[in-house]
Amino acid sequence: WKELYENQVYTLNRYFLDTGKLEPILTWKQGDILGVADNEKFYYWERSTCTIKSLDIGTLEKRTIAQNIFSQNLPQGAIKVTGIYDSHILFLVSDESYDGSTLFAIDLSSGLLSTLKMQCEDRKIGIFAEGPDYFAVNVGEKSIPVPDTAPDGTPMETMMSDLKMALIAKEDYWNNRENFIEIQDRITE
Repeated sequence: WKELYENQVYTLNRYFLDTGKLEPILTWKQGDILGVADNEKFYYWERSTCTIKSLDIGTLEKRTIAQNIFSQNLPQGAIKVTGIYDSHILFLVSDESYDGSTLFAIDLSSGLLSTLKMQCEDRKIGIFAEGPDYFAVNVGEKSIPVPDTAPDGTPMETMMSDLKMALIAKEDYWNNRENFIEIQDRITE
């Protein structure tokens, strides 16, 4: 199974609505490229060159955004793309023992790499949703009492876990400033 997994080949195609034509524009083997599409571009980390690149799906123009990013010796699965937000691509990189991980952001305009250090309850503060000036982020969990019925029909309460959400200004998020604005959940609280 390991050999089959490592020999998988992926192809990024573009589809022409007017003609129904499917055109392959990028092909790679498992682990050679990690990427995500956003606004008609495919942004990716290329293992062999340790570079972050973009591919314009319409024009096929390639651009190098940053060089010498991460190590090509990282084991497969140790690095994951978690998304693109506010013109930054986020990567979660596990250490060699997979006991810990670091969240990195690469500014797609400047190519600058930064480490996102905020965390709550032993997990990274990841982005849940994006607005014009703020991100919605998960800052932990909370327990909520929910009306329930015991097996004998007696009314009771059961505790349910839910996400604790907050807003944070984009500038604060990128600069590791924990200026969270708690979101009051009137439905569950």
